[in-house]
Amino acid sequence: MKRFWEVDFVRGLAVILMIFYNWSYTLNFLDIHLITPLTNTLYWKTFPILIASTFLFIAGISLSISWNRFQKTGKPKWKKYGLRGTKILGYGLAITLVTLIFYPDNFIFYGILHLIGTTILLSPFVIDNWKKSLTATLIILSLFSLLQRPITDSLTTATIGLTQPSFQTLDYFPIIPYSAIIYLGTTIGHHLYPKAKRNQKIVKIQKIEPENQILQKLGRHSLKIYLLHQPILILILQILGYPIF
Repeated sequence: MKRFWEVDFVRGLAVILMIFYNWSYTLNFLDIHLITPLTNTLYWKTFPILIASTFLFIAGISLSISWNRFQKTGKPKWKKYGLRGTKILGYGLAITLVTLIFYPDNFIFYGILHLIGTTILLSPFVIDNWKKSLTATLIILSLFSLLQRPITDSLTTATIGLTQPSFQTLDYFPIIPYSAIIYLGTTIGHHLYPKAKRNQKIVKIQKIEPENQILQKLGRHSLKIYLLHQPILILILQILGYPIF
């Protein structure tokens, strides 16, 4: 299967930024080291949202490329994307279980893998047409602008983005508004990679692929890296004698 180096490149760059931020967040969370004052909202608030948004947007582009390849097979789309979404959602639920055991006060209830898994599960509704994915994007953003916080805390409402200010978790990317970023990526992907090929406006980009493939390799294995980078840091800190749990 042909891959587009630019997609893997951007995802690989996001992987490096993710590792840097998540490790700095973990060191602060465990009271080991504070890389910058907590009042630095540009770093602690804006930076992680930009990183996550990059992952989500690229996931949307990849979803459109995947569909444009898969539709040629004539096989049912619900089975393929149902299994794929369930697998990623399963990884997210595993993270929920682990964090619930070790950090019950801040466990990850609905993080970025939960979001991506759910969005892929629902993608057959909109994946086959850029107009559908764009409509979904606009509906989600409209709901985000209209919905207000509920009067009670509920994990059910938190899934779609309705929480109280007291809600705490280590990683939180609810369906509203963040799934809009994925479906926006799907919309753009249909235009940039129709029939799973570069369109004429970006076709020349294939000629400027960097000789160093490190970022592309990181991008191709982003899910494995995401699942392993935190356990690796925890293991290193334990070896160094820092209190973790």
